Amino acid sequence: MTREKRKCPHCGSEDLNFEDSTLVCTECGAIIEEEVVSSEQEPFYSYEDVVKKGKHSFASQTQPKTRTEQRNLHLVISLINDLVNKLHLPYFIGEDAISHYKHLMRKKKLRKDIVPSIAAALVYLVCRRSRIPLPFERVSKESEIEKSDLASSYMEIIELLKLEVPPPSIEGLTIQLAKNAGLKPETIALSRNIAGKLKKELILGKDPNSIAAAAVCVAAEREGEKISKTKMAQIASVSDVTLRNQLVEIEKALKK
Repeated sequence: MTREKRKCPHCGSEDLNFEDSTLVCTECGAIIEEEVVSSEQEPFYSYEDVVKKGKHSFASQTQPKTRTEQRNLHLVISLINDLVNKLHLPYFIGEDAISHYKHLMRKKKLRKDIVPSIAAALVYLVCRRSRIPLPFERVSKESEIEKSDLASSYMEIIELLKLEVPPPSIEGLTIQLAKNAGLKPETIALSRNIAGKLKKELILGKDPNSIAAAAVCVAAEREGEKISKTKMAQIASVSDVTLRNQLVEIEKALKK
């Protein structure tokens, strides 16, 4: 009877390797099992084996080299996958975030205590680069990371990896907030149109969430749908005062 080849539970790869007594996935770097003692010889994949299997040589450069790096990568994979599931994001967001972390750990030694904020910041970063509307405050809430820590990690990642990040899509945020508020399609469409008209005038130096939330409030009022400013502020994770101030600016901009 042929024994089924073991696979990584995280990425499904069969490229597993022993480092000391720890079984590690050479594809994603996840720790499969620690302190393994086996009478059967597990397959060993050398650098040449990886190249023959069609893997890019750069992959070997982004694998953890120490036990600490292995543990941190395993933790990051778990945190990123959990956050992606909580936020109902596409699977590729998690894959890209993990890939960025591998590049990051080659640039700087990362302490275990900052790994959770790094993981959350990477998910937000990949969404921004993929133009997927995701409020910063929601990432902070779902990951249970303070906004100040999340912002610090986000800026550090951009600096270390030299990444370009497009500005947030106000229209996308507006659609997401309107949907979360349970508004009708006509109101959602109008919200998007209003946000599109306002973004060039109001985006500079402003919180995109507050602009999007204000656009939704204006659209709801025009369509005769009732939604309190307090509820909209909660959905957008902004304060009542910020939303009311933004509404004043939007009303002035729309009259021009």
